[in-house]
Amino acid sequence: MKTSVNFLKDVDLSKVTRTHINWPNQVRAIVDGYRGYMGTPHGVQKDALQNAWDARRYKKGRDWSCIFEYIKGDKYSFISITDKSTTGLTGRILKSEELEMELPPEEKWGRFENVAFTKDPSEDALGSRGRGKFIFVGASKQFTILYDSLRNDGTYRFGFRTITKTESPVEAYDEDDGREKLLKFTQGTLKPLGETGTRIIIVDPIDELIDAIKSGKLSRYIGETWWETILKYGANIYIKTDREIHRVNVPEEFKLYEKDGKNHKIWIKERSSS
Repeated sequence: MKTSVNFLKDVDLSKVTRTHINWPNQVRAIVDGYRGYMGTPHGVQKDALQNAWDARRYKKGRDWSCIFEYIKGDKYSFISITDKSTTGLTGRILKSEELEMELPPEEKWGRFENVAFTKDPSEDALGSRGRGKFIFVGASKQFTILYDSLRNDGTYRFGFRTITKTESPVEAYDEDDGREKLLKFTQGTLKPLGETGTRIIIVDPIDELIDAIKSGKLSRYIGETWWETILKYGANIYIKTDREIHRVNVPEEFKLYEKDGKNHKIWIKERSSS
């Protein structure tokens, strides 16, 4: 659907009263949608891994990995989601007028920071509308996330998103300025990325998400959602706490066995030649 303002072409829209959005309620509505399905932790892993896998450098996922880590700081705890062997959040910090146009594929930073911008001019899929990123905001008690990215060209950028009553402010900082901001915001708990990729940092995560990591529920959710990718490409997905780190495995009932076993029997159906 195309939007037109030709009917009001004689009105200076920059001077009219703007519609205010209650952002906390918007985020709660998004979170409630996930909670009504499988819960907030399930939504967090699903959107995080979808973004990370889509950004892989190699089609078959060579050297790709993603790690979910629970980190306790002096004042706040964090959950970071870090992917490797990805392109990083490429693109520039866009100006407002540029955001009125459809964003090309390489402007990943612009799409991540904003809402409802498609991956390329011909794409109009619901999955590209950008609402999913707010599940990370909703998983923070502070309604705040940080993120940094080391891109293919070696450049570093750090940014944050938070929400207030009527706004959803974002800001980004490049190179050493960005590294300094990350250290300041996390009180030195987290260090800037040293390998190409992207990291999302949930500030003061909700108890439900922390429990899912510690109890193994998150590992189960990931295995159920991404079993085909893990089996086909050997995708390395890890969960780390202060006590341990483990690789996510495919649940036993999702494995595709080729031979009979103690608890299963296999029938091979040949493809019809017709």
